[in-house]
Amino acid sequence: MKRVVKGRESGAHINRLGNVVRDMVALGHHDRATRLMQSVRDEDVRESWLEWIITEVAREEGERGEALARDTPDDFRLCRRLAAVSQVVADRDRASHLLTEAEDVAGRVSERTEEALLAIAAARAVHGDLARAEELVRVCAPVSTDPESVLEVAAAALRAEDFERGTRLLILAETVARRSVPPRDEWQSLHWVRTVADMRDFGRAEKLVRSFHDSAARSAGWALIAEAALVAHDLQLAERALGLVEDSSMERRARLELLRMYIAAGEVAHAAVLARRADDRLQRINALLVVAREGRRRELIDEILCEIASIGHPARQLEQTLRLLEVAAELRDRDQVSALCEELGRIAALVVADPGTDGFEKSKAERCRGFAAGRMRTLTEVMEQVENLWPRIIPPLPVVPSKAIRYELFNPVTPALRPPDEIAHRLSHQDWTTVVDDLLQANPGGYHALVTELDVLDRAGLE
Repeated sequence: MKRVVKGRESGAHINRLGNVVRDMVALGHHDRATRLMQSVRDEDVRESWLEWIITEVAREEGERGEALARDTPDDFRLCRRLAAVSQVVADRDRASHLLTEAEDVAGRVSERTEEALLAIAAARAVHGDLARAEELVRVCAPVSTDPESVLEVAAAALRAEDFERGTRLLILAETVARRSVPPRDEWQSLHWVRTVADMRDFGRAEKLVRSFHDSAARSAGWALIAEAALVAHDLQLAERALGLVEDSSMERRARLELLRMYIAAGEVAHAAVLARRADDRLQRINALLVVAREGRRRELIDEILCEIASIGHPARQLEQTLRLLEVAAELRDRDQVSALCEELGRIAALVVADPGTDGFEKSKAERCRGFAAGRMRTLTEVMEQVENLWPRIIPPLPVVPSKAIRYELFNPVTPALRPPDEIAHRLSHQDWTTVVDDLLQANPGGYHALVTELDVLDRAGLE
């Protein structure tokens, strides 16, 4: 029956083990259930199950359950076990004594003190000592990330019909919960960030993004703000937001748009500075190519060629050299085109000679080598030949490698105006942040009413 799992146990294994343990406890085989749970390597999971077994024993045999609870040298575990046992023992005086002891033990706990005190608070609330329970909760709340324990105390207050205290604790539980927002919730909130930024409510959007703990969500949020600022022609805000994007995979489109807007405004030198700030080398090359082509800056060609030379993969060097060759031809620089053709032939030979090159890339490199060795005629022909040799590859969309940030976030498809009943149905079945665009498309004036209500709720949560 006993099985020790190497590494971290799978959820399925723990569930199967838990089912067996429940059956054993139901049949009265508490010792066997305890020995079985000792095989679990994850300490927190193991202790959680042992605490449950101890509670079930104490429900029927108080003294035995208490003895099992004390069978640990760890003060944190002892504190939680005593609090758990106190909730099920029939003797109220004994329960009160156990809780007093648990609080004394909690004073010796050096780590996870808040978790220990919250367990005691939940037990105090069960026995009707709501004042002490709330006092303990408020001591822990400023640093706790466990809203469930606070909710347990709130529920006990509501069951005792102490509605005023229950309401206070519910609001406190919400405050605690906001500190422990999982990454998935922050990713979902990005839909709302996009909507708020598109409505040009940039202060609200920035405040929300700054509250994110997940770096992928923060990066996506700042990229969305940058794009919305560009639509609003606020180049300074867009540049500042772009500088706060931590994941370079999400900044490509906003950076290129910002470069083009500065070039259109005649600030080509500043556009070149921003292009050089791209962290990813391929994005930096792409940005410099945009400035060279659209800003008519021939002097950038040598700089771009140096960036290409630092790429370690010959096939990628070949692709970027072709793109640079096309730009040089468009800038009517025949000498640069001639020099780049020689470089193209040299790199193509490396790709062909590389034993790791696949057949498709080798075939393209052969064609490039033939083109580079041929006679150069008009520059327009060069541009057309480059396009035929290596059709332009679309750069990657701004999504993180883990796919945590959905493609649709940066590429929303605006549907036809939905009827009100369909919007209402979607609001009742889907996360509201994914439906709000439909709602505001049907009623743009609804944004003010929506954020006003959210502000009321936000203030209530801070009081």
